[in-house]
Amino acid sequence: MISQLSNLLTQTQEKLAAADVFSISEIFDSLVKKPERNAAVVGDLMKICQKVMSTDNETLRLSADANATNALLSNFEDYLDELSPTILKLNSTIFANSTEFTFHPFFDMGVIVLKTSELRVFFVDPEVRNVSGIVNFSGGNMSHFEMLHLSDNEEDIRSMENLESAVFIPEKLWSQLKKKGASYLVFKVYTRDALFVETEEEIKRRPTSNVISITIPGLNDNKLPGKLPFFLRNAKANETQFEGGCGYWNYETWLSDGISTCGVGSLEASSHPVILCHADHLTQFTFLLGVNKMQAGLDTNKEDDHSLDVITNVGLTLSLLGLLMIFITAAVFKSFRTLASTKILLNLCAALGLQLLFFLILSQSHLLEQLEQSESERCTLVGAVMQYLLLVVFSWMFIIGFLQYQRYVRVIGVNHPRHYILMSAVAAWSLPLIPTLLVVSLEPGSYRPNNSSMDYPILCYPSGYGLSLGVILPIGVITVANAILVGYISWSVYTALFKRDLIFKQLGLFVLLFFLLGITWIFGLCTYFDFGRIFAYLFCLTATLQGFVLFLYFIVFNKENQRAWLGLCCNSSKKRNQETIQMPTDSILQGLSHSSTNSTSI
Repeated sequence: MISQLSNLLTQTQEKLAAADVFSISEIFDSLVKKPERNAAVVGDLMKICQKVMSTDNETLRLSADANATNALLSNFEDYLDELSPTILKLNSTIFANSTEFTFHPFFDMGVIVLKTSELRVFFVDPEVRNVSGIVNFSGGNMSHFEMLHLSDNEEDIRSMENLESAVFIPEKLWSQLKKKGASYLVFKVYTRDALFVETEEEIKRRPTSNVISITIPGLNDNKLPGKLPFFLRNAKANETQFEGGCGYWNYETWLSDGISTCGVGSLEASSHPVILCHADHLTQFTFLLGVNKMQAGLDTNKEDDHSLDVITNVGLTLSLLGLLMIFITAAVFKSFRTLASTKILLNLCAALGLQLLFFLILSQSHLLEQLEQSESERCTLVGAVMQYLLLVVFSWMFIIGFLQYQRYVRVIGVNHPRHYILMSAVAAWSLPLIPTLLVVSLEPGSYRPNNSSMDYPILCYPSGYGLSLGVILPIGVITVANAILVGYISWSVYTALFKRDLIFKQLGLFVLLFFLLGITWIFGLCTYFDFGRIFAYLFCLTATLQGFVLFLYFIVFNKENQRAWLGLCCNSSKKRNQETIQMPTDSILQGLSHSSTNSTSI
């Protein structure tokens, strides 16, 4: 029956329903209740579990309500644990390798390894060659693992390059365990937490690393006589140092009692790529982080997520169309594109357009999967490009903010250096390479999503210190600086040219600068620091419309551009290209100062 079920599930492309998962758990339960244990079915059991693990989260959540996932997990592990003496004493391979399942015998080491794409089981006999643990490595070759020995040192293991997860029994602890009846070790590594489903409405913490299950057949008591060390990849999400830590599964939720995380809350612990933990009992272990801190500003409200997606996509589309019209206007009218202010504007629009287009393509397609690099390399490439383009946009907004300050506040005595547009372009397009390349070289693993099993899609983007120092810090500084400049400019114009009939024009200048200098990202920073859901809506409503607002002010509301387009469309005989087309901020200021007795020359 198990063999037929395995063939059925591996051959079909249909997705499992919650009822299917429940039926599978019932079949596993019937199998475990039988007194005999057959090693030949282990490969089929693993393929079945792999199929269930690839099921979508909503289906598994419905299955968990009927305790199906817990029952399946418990019965699967119990069956394999009881088979450890049989499997380790096999003289020949009884498992047929397939594309879904592979069998790796290391009889001379006293180790048998069974593996699917997201599940590995290690049977170990320490008495053969003192092997007492395993270490899994990340990277292109996902099958790479090594054996650990009783005499190995914790710090040596922790310093291994590309370590994803590891566990071993120290020699002193093994001597104590043998006195309590231990003979073999069984390690199971789940690369996703799909089978560990919490049914609580509010989930405070969730796994962000491999889940390691440690069992010792023959040991009657799961309480250990000493501390058992295990190692997990640092999740590097947006956590505070005190909210991350190792935990275990109690078949209801994730807990942390009886487990110590070395250096928790310290700078050393948060910066080290590998977390070292110790446990005084046996079960499944993982590295946990607070859900709200893993993706600040995102929650599990699917209706809200859908609304934000719609708002974002509509805003991005409008902005891209607006930016396209700005470029068309510059291409058609020479008098517009030759202005120094227009050249600055076109650089900003180019950076903003590339960023929006890149984001829109990635969010709407599987283009990332078409690249030939490994998954880790693809994530690093895409994440670095997104980080670079965002920083370029903010570099131009900072330059424009400084120029606006000179235009409206200093006014007199402002002399731009020769070739200042070229120098600005070199700085804006090259300086963002520094933080981007630093993150790529020092923390390339930070681009990989650590919680891709969640219901919403996760884009490859920096996390941990790469996010905080390489993205949040520079855009935060620029946003705050530009916000101060906008406030100062608005106040200066208001106090110098205040008239009741000019209020709307002053307001128009403020709105333009608000979007032109990216002040909308203040809402994004508030969302990042989890100040409230309303800021996520404000950010999606305003930041995505930046290109469209620039189009309205620079093209639609600009009278000279209106006449130029009308003249072109109506085949006017007047030569509009002889007219000087001004930046909208210039025309606004001229309108503000037109009736002022103390008008300022710009």
